[in-house]
Amino acid sequence: MASIELEVGHGLAGTDAAERLDGVFQAKKSQSSVFQNVDFTREGTDFSFSGKVKGVKVKGLMQVRDNAVNVTVEVPWTAMAFKEPASRQIREFLEANLG
Repeated sequence: MASIELEVGHGLAGTDAAERLDGVFQAKKSQSSVFQNVDFTREGTDFSFSGKVKGVKVKGLMQVRDNAVNVTVEVPWTAMAFKEPASRQIREFLEANLG
């Protein structure tokens, strides 16, 4: 497995950011979206996740802190060609929902 790691800044308290993301993930789960086949488990302000995104198995951890979210996604080596586009999409998603 290979990893995608990034940090995305935001202007919220960690608990507020986690609440906002939890609501977004719940809403997206019931819609046809990239998150439809991904399960999120929340513990405090951290989210672990696993599932398939566009047919690729992923799992990881999202640590929501005051002013930043740290994301680590484990993907198969065969999917590393998508590292930059995936990182960009994660960053854009977090900025749009926490900005």
